[in-house]
Amino acid sequence: MRLCGMDGSRAFIDTSYLHFSGFADTRAASWDPALCKRFGVDAGKLPRIVASHDVIGQLVPDMAKTCGLPAGVPIVAGCGDTAASFLSCGATRPGISVDVAGTASVFAATTEKYRADEKAMVLSCGRSAVPGLWHPYAYINGGGMNLEWFREQIAGGLPGAEGEGAGAGAGRAAVPDFDTLNEMAAAVTPADDDPIFIPHLGGRVSPSQPRLRGAWVGLSWSHGPGHLFRAVLEGVALEYGIYLQTLEKLFGAGTVTEVRVTGGGEKSAVWNRIKADTLGVPIVQVMGAGGAPLGSALLAGYGEGSLRDIEGAAARWVRTGTVTQPDPRRAQAGPSRIERYASLLESINKWATD
Repeated sequence: MRLCGMDGSRAFIDTSYLHFSGFADTRAASWDPALCKRFGVDAGKLPRIVASHDVIGQLVPDMAKTCGLPAGVPIVAGCGDTAASFLSCGATRPGISVDVAGTASVFAATTEKYRADEKAMVLSCGRSAVPGLWHPYAYINGGGMNLEWFREQIAGGLPGAEGEGAGAGAGRAAVPDFDTLNEMAAAVTPADDDPIFIPHLGGRVSPSQPRLRGAWVGLSWSHGPGHLFRAVLEGVALEYGIYLQTLEKLFGAGTVTEVRVTGGGEKSAVWNRIKADTLGVPIVQVMGAGGAPLGSALLAGYGEGSLRDIEGAAARWVRTGTVTQPDPRRAQAGPSRIERYASLLESINKWATD
């Protein structure tokens, strides 16, 4: 707004961010009078709703000088960082899902229809920045943070571990790097009695189960550090399995044709292998992902007319890398493993809330 010299009377929110407000009819892209009335919100004070690619103004002279750009440059509304990162992965047509393997592990599909998950309460749904598309999604709060927690708090004392960090040179093994941990996990041959890790150290978000906490279940004396770390990786994949099953109940089988993974975790071949085998769909690395800035650039070009369509531009701009196909033998065990995981979640949540 400052770039365009607008005051609060011209405040806006884009449709891809609208569902976060809590006061909108997301399907209709409008404010919901009943919700506003229930919570005492004056709908007249809410911002106007615009499409992500709408031009909402032009760069004013004083801001142009600050930015080093010519005055009058059109300004496009843009979208939230998550929706923009989906664009930068090329999630511009149905079937392409995104796994944001970062601090929070986000799993999002791309569909042509909006369907509310009123029964399971697992999936949220927001409008895509691409006109006509939707992103049903769910996420693990701190899914990627668990890896760092394991590396520093659990694996820091492992004998012979290589790396740097607390304890190095002080009579204690160094904190191992993720390459070492991934190698340890990759050396484990998957078995039915492998431990299962519950990744919700800070409570579960999708659905809301705030008192549920993390755990390893099924440990025996035959399990070592590699099994523990592999279980941490698998915990994210198993949670994603619940998200995928929920999606398919709403939209039908084949809703997800591939999962494009971005964020720091996309470099882990063993994690991508676990996800492919658990979910039964190809896991595709996004190479040199530009993140939200790239998605915003696509929107800007489309909004001001330089790009004819977002899907075509994304196909040219986004580069994919290694594709990890599911191993047919291991993928057969995926549904039963997900079922066991789901039963553990139910039991632990009951224990936590009793």
